[in-house]
Amino acid sequence: MTYIASISSFYSDACITYATLSVAYFALSRNAPFSYQSAVWKRILFGVLAGLAVLYLNQTRLLLAGDIYYSFAMIPMILVLFFGGAVSGVVCYLVNFGFNGGFTLDNLFIGSIILPLLLSGVWRKKSNRVFYLTIGVIALYRIAVVGSLVNFRELWLDILLYQAASALCLAICYHALSFKERHIHAFFSMRNKATTDSLTHINNRASVDYKMMLQHAQRESCGLMLLDLDNFKQVNDTPWSFGR
Repeated sequence: MTYIASISSFYSDACITYATLSVAYFALSRNAPFSYQSAVWKRILFGVLAGLAVLYLNQTRLLLAGDIYYSFAMIPMILVLFFGGAVSGVVCYLVNFGFNGGFTLDNLFIGSIILPLLLSGVWRKKSNRVFYLTIGVIALYRIAVVGSLVNFRELWLDILLYQAASALCLAICYHALSFKERHIHAFFSMRNKATTDSLTHINNRASVDYKMMLQHAQRESCGLMLLDLDNFKQVNDTPWSFGR
């Protein structure tokens, strides 16, 4: 029985990948939706946690010939690039590079996949079309490289099944994280509407209190201007009131 024939192994790897990235994404979105534009320390932490998932996934491999094998380790790396940007992706790769042998053929092979994704900036144009095009090109590249190093006629079924399973796991995790991302953005959008005055369309007292709390928590300096207008509605409804 090959590794890919074990449904339990496939299921556990998919769950580990999604659970790690999902919990990390949710925790980092506590005060604002996490993205590639978030604070640098958040993106670094996201990459580190994804790197730990990579190290775990590297323990289960489909050996093809000698030191040539397949694993699901690429999945978290690709996902953090889409959701955390370049910083998260590079940190994730460096964690794997540092704890998984350094300059090995496998790490250099992974680097040859990650580098084009970094240069193309896939996180800036994230869409289903870009995502599926990306995993399709990666799958063909992995099949071509590995097929040239092993007896493809003998192992073609294992190679193709493994790529299909890897793509399926990647797609499931991507859409699950995208679903979480949309709901987190919707939550913060609703909260912003609740803290905006319906008449003036400017921040109300609750919004000011919340933003001051964030500034205090992040220990950032800021300036605050409070404008208190008596009988604002009457002034606002008077034509040319500011010209008089």
